[in-house]
Amino acid sequence: MFRLFQFIYAFRTAIVFVLLEIICVILIASNNSYNGARLASTSNYFIGSVLNRVSQAKEYLRLSETNAALAAENARLKNELQKFDGHPPDTARHRLKFLEARVINNSTRNEKNFFTIDQGESSGVRPGMGIISPQGVVGKVKYSSSHFSVAVSLLNIDNQVSCMLKRSAHVGTVQWNGADASTVQLKYIPRHVSPLAGDTVVTSPYNSVFPGGLPVGIITQVNLKSDASFYELDVALANDFNKLHYVDVIINPLKKELDSVENLIHVK
Repeated sequence: MFRLFQFIYAFRTAIVFVLLEIICVILIASNNSYNGARLASTSNYFIGSVLNRVSQAKEYLRLSETNAALAAENARLKNELQKFDGHPPDTARHRLKFLEARVINNSTRNEKNFFTIDQGESSGVRPGMGIISPQGVVGKVKYSSSHFSVAVSLLNIDNQVSCMLKRSAHVGTVQWNGADASTVQLKYIPRHVSPLAGDTVVTSPYNSVFPGGLPVGIITQVNLKSDASFYELDVALANDFNKLHYVDVIINPLKKELDSVENLIHVK
């Protein structure tokens, strides 16, 4: 309290001056309608600007909550669109469900990259399930606990995904070579196909992890050696893996049955 009195005493002249100025402004505004209107307009502008800044700050602080709500809505809409995608209503594709999840850890600088999501077995997530974002394919679940899961990223040299050229429907395999985190390679496209830079690469229908037609990327470079049977194709990824935040887990209730039937081939 003593320091407060010291402060007031030290700046008494300035404080008295400011108070007198405020009184003068109030008297002028109350006795002159034009000046009063100008003062009200100025104060309204100032207050409005302050309130606008405060509102923007609040919106920024609520971004995480907003993004979570949008991710949930995105997953719900994906589930609804399954009913209206032009396929027969009782196909395995229509049984797919999408579960929103948040990426809480992610790596892109290793040859074998993984990421962690905040959904696990309590939400129905199991190893082998595919993970996508609004931009396209991201990876597949490797391990899961009750509330978390670790997934193999598409940026993992051991991860292979069956894909195809959207224009010609020729099927190949996308696999990362461990170099550029924005580019993967499309393999096993035969030399008679003639792919072009700018062609879109999507998931193929011969895939138990991802439904067909999901975006993967765009071909940026086409090479074919004179003695090679297949093209060397670079694909610019649709996803920026350094900015993964919200994803969807693809829950296929028929995957276990499909895998068990296909495994009968290896048993015999």
